[in-house]
Amino acid sequence: MRNQFENRHPLTQFVYFMMVFGISVFVMHPVITGTAFVSAVILGVVIDRKRFLKMLFCLYIPAVIIGIMINPLFSHEGITILWYFPDGNPLTLESIIYGIMSGIMIGSIFALFFSFNKIMTSDRIMYLTGCVFPHISLIIAMALRFIPEFKHHLSEVLNAQKCIGKGVNEKNVFNKVKNACAIAQIMATWAFESSVERSDAMRARGYGLRRRSRYVPFQMTKWDIILMIFMLITGSIVIYSLISGGVYVWYYPYFKINEAGGYAYIVYFLYAAMCMLPVFDILLEEAVWKSLRSKI
Repeated sequence: MRNQFENRHPLTQFVYFMMVFGISVFVMHPVITGTAFVSAVILGVVIDRKRFLKMLFCLYIPAVIIGIMINPLFSHEGITILWYFPDGNPLTLESIIYGIMSGIMIGSIFALFFSFNKIMTSDRIMYLTGCVFPHISLIIAMALRFIPEFKHHLSEVLNAQKCIGKGVNEKNVFNKVKNACAIAQIMATWAFESSVERSDAMRARGYGLRRRSRYVPFQMTKWDIILMIFMLITGSIVIYSLISGGVYVWYYPYFKINEAGGYAYIVYFLYAAMCMLPVFDILLEEAVWKSLRSKI
């Protein structure tokens, strides 16, 4: 499936993730948290189904279960006592509900980070921060690029050393340490050489000159502006409703949630629409693409 949201302007993508991240982290309303988790899972499946499902069942769901189990074991607040532990501490309904919500919140953050890493690449982050902090953004971008390069080169060196009988899997401890030191020396030499080559290339391309022009590969379109305005208005309404008390939740000393009504339903709908915005964008582009292909 064509990921149209990946082609949006970096500022549009940044606004989306910051809105969803901010509300998901600081608000543990059951509907808000559940909506963020479901939308994050759907977005991850749409972007990269195979890899996301693997991480979902191997990492995200276990993290949710651990978060659910930890809170009732260490938090004994609440007035609805269900059972007593052998040490005399109570197991309360409120601590269980809070643990469930905190676990779902952790899972939604992990799922959102998966989509964030897929969409917000290093060049997009450098583009956003380059106008304000050009030197810091360059260091961050180089670090993000250096780590995968280092891992890839390290695997090549390990395989090459293993082929000539100088790997790190030797039974002799002395030979194992000796080979590991040799590999570390090789990697350090490579890192210094690559940094010198990169600095020379940057100097040759005019980095640091005041009148040096900059190529901008991202163009702000009318649709990007519409999406950002929608997200800012929707996020502001949701945040205002949470601050003003129109939508609220209490976990301690007893569990209480705002009454279901027209105002609450509007807030839930707006937040769900904002969370699902990338999915709608991807599905709409896919539908348009299939429609155009059918007319050929």
